Amino acid sequence: MNSMTGFGNARGEDPALGVGLRVEISSINRKQFELKCALAHEISIFENEIRMIVSKKVSRGSLLLRAAIVPCGGEKDSALSMAERVCRMASDLQKKCGLPSLSDAVAILALPSVAGCADTAFSGPDMEKLVLDVTARAVEDLLKMRAAEGARLRPDLEARLAILEEDLKQIEPLVRTLPEQQYAKLIARANEAGFKTETDDERFLRELVIFTDKCDVTEEIVRLKSHFVHFRDLLEKDGEPAGRPLDFLTQEIFREINTLGNKAPIPEVSRLIVSMKTETEKIREQVQNVE
Repeated sequence: MNSMTGFGNARGEDPALGVGLRVEISSINRKQFELKCALAHEISIFENEIRMIVSKKVSRGSLLLRAAIVPCGGEKDSALSMAERVCRMASDLQKKCGLPSLSDAVAILALPSVAGCADTAFSGPDMEKLVLDVTARAVEDLLKMRAAEGARLRPDLEARLAILEEDLKQIEPLVRTLPEQQYAKLIARANEAGFKTETDDERFLRELVIFTDKCDVTEEIVRLKSHFVHFRDLLEKDGEPAGRPLDFLTQEIFREINTLGNKAPIPEVSRLIVSMKTETEKIREQVQNVE
């Protein structure tokens, strides 16, 4: 089970190209998958490939990926490193073209048509390999953090599920004879009101049975137990997205608890129902963070 919040980063470089790459990726809660990319202009042509790498590993959450070109050997003295690279290019250009001065070569390199051609150096297979490799490592770093966060969420969810199971266990004996109790109360009230309850009136008896059957919470208890088992099974599955089914189960659990409380208006049961609703709401909040 993975959390939807996390952060990952990676760095790589290609000495032959004379560039390095830093990729950072962060994620927060979101029901669907959303990826926003903030890429350096030089590598924006690889955005589709980057998106494919991320979407294959992450199914839910709002993600922001930043990729920046950095100098080889670190960011320290980056301006100097870039200046040295430009000087080497200008020197080579001066020698090849027989230009009278180095400043002439620098001026030519600064022309938009020439500077634009520099981007082509970043579109080759070597640069693509660097971009995809660093991106993949950043995603793996993100997944490690999401898995660690998910591992911390799991014990909390298990503890709250155990509270629900214990509350339901206490409710069961309190509601076991509820239909019979309600039947007896209705007969007593009818007698107090002057109605003759000792009758063979089939319609009266049928309505009485229908009403008391509505107090039977066996179905709700069985469904809650089934939901608890399914919920625990999902928590124990590692590496599979469980957020959506857990969210659905939490809604179903709350609905069954609410129905049970409406059918069994007993003070002792009402107290336990409040406890169950409180824990279910806490579970719902935690589940919103599960992938």
